[in-house]
Amino acid sequence: QGLWSHSGSPSADLLLQRGLEALGDNDLETARTILKALTGVSPGFAEGWHMRAEADLQAEDYSDALLALRRTLQLEPRNFNAMAELGGILEEFNDKPHALAAYRRALVLNPFVEGAAARVRELERDVEGQKI
Repeated sequence: QGLWSHSGSPSADLLLQRGLEALGDNDLETARTILKALTGVSPGFAEGWHMRAEADLQAEDYSDALLALRRTLQLEPRNFNAMAELGGILEEFNDKPHALAAYRRALVLNPFVEGAAARVRELERDVEGQKI
């Protein structure tokens, strides 16, 4: 997980750090501006897209968050946190079958993703019905 935070570019790493600081300060407007700039100058940096999605999620901009998470997963398909967050957005859009698949994939990548196992159990009942 720590490796994902290093882009190989000092300027991109600095933008990521500043974006994370703004997120930590709950300054969503600044965080989103910085992280959008980061993905503009370093479009191949998956964690930049992931943190941009985080800022979009906190701002409740689910459409932009969904786009950023999809880009994250194109660049780094093993990002289990992004996969679980995708499941959450898909649930918000009431796409339970795809949300279930996203949570399951996150758990395959990391069986300890916080809250994912509980979401799988609940969605299994909704999507696949009660097991006998």
